[in-house]
Amino acid sequence: MRDQNVTQRIKLTASRHLAAERLEAARQGATSAWPDAHFLAPLHPVVEWATGRALARFGRNQAPVLAGNVPEPVFLTQATWANALGQPVVARWGAVTGLPDTPEVTDLVAVLESAGVRERSINPGLSTVTVEAVQALAPQAVRAARDDIHVRRREVEDELTDRLEANRTRVQKWRQEALWVLDQQAASASAKKRRDTIGRDADELTDLIDNLATSGQPFVRVIGVLVPQEGSGHV
Repeated sequence: MRDQNVTQRIKLTASRHLAAERLEAARQGATSAWPDAHFLAPLHPVVEWATGRALARFGRNQAPVLAGNVPEPVFLTQATWANALGQPVVARWGAVTGLPDTPEVTDLVAVLESAGVRERSINPGLSTVTVEAVQALAPQAVRAARDDIHVRRREVEDELTDRLEANRTRVQKWRQEALWVLDQQAASASAKKRRDTIGRDADELTDLIDNLATSGQPFVRVIGVLVPQEGSGHV
C-alpha cells in the first residue's frame, strides 16, 4: 500500500461529490484503496480538534462576538450527541435566530456567508452594552440548540436502530454457525475451549454494538455570537 503520510498531512474536502469521486478512484486504483482526499463531515475528528483549538483561546463560558450583516443577535452553536463509548453519533452546527420569542436553528455556514463573515474578515469592535444585551439570550439559545438536536436524533434513530439490529443478527448468525461446526467435531477439551471463546467473542461484539446507540444527554456549547454592526440601528 502506498504511504499516505496521514500522520503528517491529510487532505479534506467539504464536497461530498468530490470525496465520493476520490474514494471511487482509490478503489479502482492499483496502488492503494486509501483516497487522497477525505470528506470533512461534521463528526470528523479534525473538526472537533479545530474547534477545541480555537475555543481554547477563550476562557471558560466565553465565546467570540463578531459584528456582521445580521438584523439581530445570532448564536452560533455546536450540538453533539454521543454513544455510550463517548463517540459523537449526531452533530449539528447551528445558528440560532429569532431570540428570545421565536428561536429557530438554521445552518451555521449559510448564516456566516450571508453575514459576510469570511476568512480574514475584520471585526470592527463592539460596545459593552451590545455584549451585555446578548448575554441574557444565551440560555434560550442553548435550549433551542438542544431541542433541535433532539429532533435530529429522532430523525436518524430509526436508521441507526435498523443498522444496529442488522449487526446483532449477523453476530447471532455467526455464533450459531460457529457452534454448529464445533458440534460436528469430536468432544474434547480444545473444543470446549473454542466454544467458550466463541460465546465470549459474540457477547463482546453484541455489547459493542449496543454501546454504539446514542446515550445520555446531548452536549451543546456556544462557539460564537453574531451581532448587528455598529450604526445599523439594531440591538
